[in-house]
Amino acid sequence: MIDSSGHALGRRGVPEIAMWLGYAAVVLFMIPFHEPWRDEAQSWLIVRDLSLTDIFKQMHYEGTPALWHLLLTPLAKAGLPFEAQQWLHGALAIVGAGLFLFLSPFRRWQKFAFVVSFFMLFEYALVSRSYTITVLLMWLVAWLFPRRFERPMLFAGLVFLMMNTNSHGTSIGMALAAVLGIEAVVRRQLGGQVLIAGGILVAGAVAWYAQASPTNDHLIHHVGTGNVDAVVHMFKNALFPEELIPSTLPFAALGGLVLLAVAWSVRRHWQLLVIMAFPISTWIWLHLTQWGGGFRHWGFIVVLCMFVVWVAQTWDQPRCESADDESESSPARNQPQTTSLHLLRNAGGLAGVLLFACLLLSGLQTARTLKRDWQDPFSASRAMAEHIEQAGYSDPIAATPAPAASALLPHLPQRKFWYLESQAFETYVTWNTDYVNADRATLLTLSQNEVMQRIDDEFGDDPVLLLTIQKLHPPHDKQWTLLHAETVEHWTDKWSGILESYYLYRRTPDPSITNRNGNDPTR
Repeated sequence: MIDSSGHALGRRGVPEIAMWLGYAAVVLFMIPFHEPWRDEAQSWLIVRDLSLTDIFKQMHYEGTPALWHLLLTPLAKAGLPFEAQQWLHGALAIVGAGLFLFLSPFRRWQKFAFVVSFFMLFEYALVSRSYTITVLLMWLVAWLFPRRFERPMLFAGLVFLMMNTNSHGTSIGMALAAVLGIEAVVRRQLGGQVLIAGGILVAGAVAWYAQASPTNDHLIHHVGTGNVDAVVHMFKNALFPEELIPSTLPFAALGGLVLLAVAWSVRRHWQLLVIMAFPISTWIWLHLTQWGGGFRHWGFIVVLCMFVVWVAQTWDQPRCESADDESESSPARNQPQTTSLHLLRNAGGLAGVLLFACLLLSGLQTARTLKRDWQDPFSASRAMAEHIEQAGYSDPIAATPAPAASALLPHLPQRKFWYLESQAFETYVTWNTDYVNADRATLLTLSQNEVMQRIDDEFGDDPVLLLTIQKLHPPHDKQWTLLHAETVEHWTDKWSGILESYYLYRRTPDPSITNRNGNDPTR
C-alpha cells in the first residue's frame, strides 16, 4: 500500500493484523501479573506528589526530560491508582508495535521475530518506563524520513519529542537533527519551513538540557558506575539473551560483528551511518564513565539497527510494497539487488542474517520471562504494601535502601517512609549526595550497625518499624521482631540487581526502659 506521495506504507494484511492482535492480547493479559519495581514507582511518585513546576525541577536529579512524567501527571493528579501507569504504558507499546507491523518494509517473519523479541514484548511493553515512547517515535520518524524535506516541521516535531524522552532518545534525536541540518545546507534547501524545523530541533536540544542537566549536588558528580564490562554487556546482551548465553567477550565481539554488518548494509547512505555512529558512541561513553546501564538501555542497539535498515529499504525502493509483495516480474525485483535487506541477505552474509536469528533466539527468552512474570512476582513491593495496609500499622516506618523501599509507596498513597540515607520522611528518591559515602566516591551503603545508630538518633525509644531488603543479623535480630516477609525467589541477580524482597521488623520492647514520652513501650 502506497500513500499519495508514493511512500511505501507496507502491506496491511491479515498476517499483520493477526500479529498485532496477538501482541496486544499478550501485553494486556500480562499487565496485571507484572509487579512494578522501584524505577517504575519513581516516576509515579514524582508526578503524584509534586507540582508541575517542581516536577521539572526534579528532572535535574532524574537525568531525563519530563515527557513521560507529563503523560502520567493527569492520571496521578486525577487520583487514579498506580495501575493506570501500566495500562497507559501498555497502550503506547501496542501502538508502537502496530506502527512497526503496518508501516515497516520487512518480511513478515522478520516483523514477527522483532515484535516477539525480549525487548519489544517485555522490557518496552511491561516495564513502565519512558523507553516505549522513544521506540514509538522512532517508527514514526522512520516512516516519515523519505519525506523529511516535504514535511520538515512534522519531522522536526517528532524529533523534538524524541529528544525529550530519555538520554537514549536524545542521542538519536541529536543525530537526526545533525543529518537534517547538514543535508539542508548541502542541498541548499533553506526555505521557510526548513528554517522553522531547524528552530524546532534547536529548541528540542535546549529543552533537553534545561531539564536533564545535573545539579551541583547530583551524585553523578561523585560516583560513576561505568566500566569496560558495562560496554561488553551492552554489545552482547543487546543481541544474545542473558539467561540463554553467558556474558562473555566472544559473544560481545560477535554482537559487534552484527552491528558492523548492519552498518555495511547501509553504507551507501552516509546519513544512516551518522545516525548509527553518534548514538552508539554516546552510549559507549556513558557506560564507560557514568552509568553501567541495564537491559532496557542495551535494547536500543537492536531498535537502532531496525530503524536504519527500515529507512535504507524505503530510501532505496520508496515505491515498492512490503518485501512479501514483490513478484518476480516487478520492477523492484528486476533491479540490481542493492537495498539494505538484500545486502543483509547477501553482501552482509551470515553476520547480517544473524541479526534476525538473534531476534528469534531472543523470543525464547521472551517466553521464559513472560512465564516467570506470570508465575512469580517481579518485585515483592505490591505484596508487602498490601500487608502494611491490611495490618494497619500506625508506627512510622524507617526504610533502607530507599530506592527499593520506594517501590511500595505508590500502593500506600497516605504513607511516607523515613529513609535512612536521607534521614527524612519522603516518597520518591532525590539522587543527591545523601546517597554518596563519606569518601564522596562510592554509592552509600549502610551497615546494620549504622542503620541502628541512625534509627536511635532519630526515634530514640519511640515505636518504629524497620523495612529492609535483607534479614537482620546477630545481635540485631534479637533486638527486632520479624513481623512479615515477602520474598522474590525466581528472579536472578542478572536482572540488574532488582531482587526486591522485603522484611518488616518491629523493635523488641525492653521493659526496663521507657520511651522519650515517658510511656511504657510494651503497652
